Amino acid sequence: MIKVLKNKAFLAIVAVLVIGVGFAWYQLDVQPTQAASTKVSAHDPLNVLVIGTTAKGKAQASMTLVSLNPDKKETLLTKIPNNEETTIRGYKNYALMPLSTAYDAGGATTAVQTVRDLMGVSVDGYVVTNENTAKNLTKVGALDVLKHNTATSLSASQLKTVTGDYLTATQSVKHQDLKGATRVANGQTLSLVTPWHLSTAKQAISAALTK
Repeated sequence: MIKVLKNKAFLAIVAVLVIGVGFAWYQLDVQPTQAASTKVSAHDPLNVLVIGTTAKGKAQASMTLVSLNPDKKETLLTKIPNNEETTIRGYKNYALMPLSTAYDAGGATTAVQTVRDLMGVSVDGYVVTNENTAKNLTKVGALDVLKHNTATSLSASQLKTVTGDYLTATQSVKHQDLKGATRVANGQTLSLVTPWHLSTAKQAISAALTK
């Protein structure tokens, strides 16, 4: 089911990831694996898990997999439903639990491993966002994101640069079928999906990472 995205910190961090993963590694709270650092240097495709936390606590953490392909200049965002039930290694005898509890069970490492097991795809690094992420990002000033402003029926914003004003504004994706909906950012294609079936999501992620 398509979700409404209103998390300013999440949107801001994705913007930075789209602009350049190398920048994000060092400027934000991003934890890449050694393999991820190698992929960034080689401009190889990679997956980054964005874990969104709120004041409600770790148990409400959201999970979005960002698949970046520098060669194709494409970025695929896969919003994994929080209520998707899965097993979490070492947690309550591997009973089925909502995905949103993975971060609470063992932090980012457990969340990453759970998404790997659930989706059957590699996760090369992760980003943890909270209410302060957007505030911290304002320190970097304006970042070019789009060559031209965009205005579609799917987006309430006209995003061209990431600025302090943008980070304190609300950007939302309307309740519509986003299949095929894209936004061009610096020549890159940004697609957002929330899959009905995880097998479909895995196929989309694999396709996004294929050179």
